[in-house]
Amino acid sequence: MDKVLVTGVKWFVGNIDGKDFNTGTAFVDEKLDDRRGTAKGRASTTYKLSSAAVAQALAKRDFPLQCEVEFERLSDGKGSSETIIVDIRPIDSHVDIKPASKAA
Repeated sequence: MDKVLVTGVKWFVGNIDGKDFNTGTAFVDEKLDDRRGTAKGRASTTYKLSSAAVAQALAKRDFPLQCEVEFERLSDGKGSSETIIVDIRPIDSHVDIKPASKAA
């Protein structure tokens, strides 16, 4: 797992044009690419979370928040890929913030 600084979260649960959404996003502090000499400093990069519940659990804390995260790179098989967060845990807590799985 990687240690990162989460600067904020957002989420949405609802229906748009007949399509249900349950999404969460984490904003992670990252160094700007300064290899060309045209950028300097830091920025927040967005990463998808597994659900709105994960973002809502994180939102109960103060930001910025040090977390351990597990990233996963996914491909659509057509040449496009994205990196998502599959596990995220605040470093100062042993509480698992993943939403509880539903009983079958």
